[in-house]
Amino acid sequence: MEITIKSFALFFILQAGAILVGSLGILILEKRVRKPYRARIAVISLVVSVLLAVVATIILVGGVVSGSFRMIGGSFIWLMSTPAESFINVFGSVSLLLSLVASFFLLKEPKMPEIEGTEPISEVGGVPVRLNDSIPLALAFGIRKPTIVVSAEVWRDKEILPIAILHELLHVRLKHNLLKFLARTVLRLNFFNPLVHRLIDRLDVYCELECDCRTADLVGVRRYREFLEGLPSLAFSQDNYASSLGPSGVTTALLERLTELGREDRGGIAIGFIPAVSSFLFLATVILAGNTRCLTVCFLGY
Repeated sequence: MEITIKSFALFFILQAGAILVGSLGILILEKRVRKPYRARIAVISLVVSVLLAVVATIILVGGVVSGSFRMIGGSFIWLMSTPAESFINVFGSVSLLLSLVASFFLLKEPKMPEIEGTEPISEVGGVPVRLNDSIPLALAFGIRKPTIVVSAEVWRDKEILPIAILHELLHVRLKHNLLKFLARTVLRLNFFNPLVHRLIDRLDVYCELECDCRTADLVGVRRYREFLEGLPSLAFSQDNYASSLGPSGVTTALLERLTELGREDRGGIAIGFIPAVSSFLFLATVILAGNTRCLTVCFLGY
């Protein structure tokens, strides 16, 4: 039991460092990655960073338990003392507990049970479309059984409706809800890291920019720009959403989407994997360092 708790504490520290390096890299390089790939590459980098931390933990713990890693010196011998051992055990237990609390309470997913009871009014590309006024304009819900939900205002506007449905259908086809779920899973482990919170906020924008690019390619940039510019006035007609908009009705995210729409995309794809490579180099450095192996031996009490 003790080795399990300490191993979790070790993983917690390693993944926190890898995610710190990875998320910082993603935020710095976001403008250099092509808009249609920002969301996927960002989430892939986060998930790879966590998986690399798992591998690094297995290597370190396995090396210590098997006897491959030996004490190099006595500089970390204090970790084997009773106060330090108690601290490590408490750290591992508290870290696990806080992660569980963050998972089930602090970052609880919003649920709209009233949507479940409404019958689909249409179906597009195999995805049911439901009508509900408790959501702003149009949204795509679900991962295994996706559903597109539109407000009555959008449903009545036959000019906006096809574009809104197309935009949400792209969210479904591009698996954006799955990407957000994976990103929030990483956030649950790193709820203390403000960079990860910032990255989750940016992920929503990445997904919208990707759908904006693809929708504009299908319906035309001019027509889609008119659609985006008309969203604030449409939202103001919904009392439950208008209060969240500023006096002009244009949110920061919508303003960014309008600015990016039609702008030439000079970013690349390969550069987006630099954060994942940085996380790998960080963990490789940790594993290869002689002091790290010595520290791990003491950390686990061997």
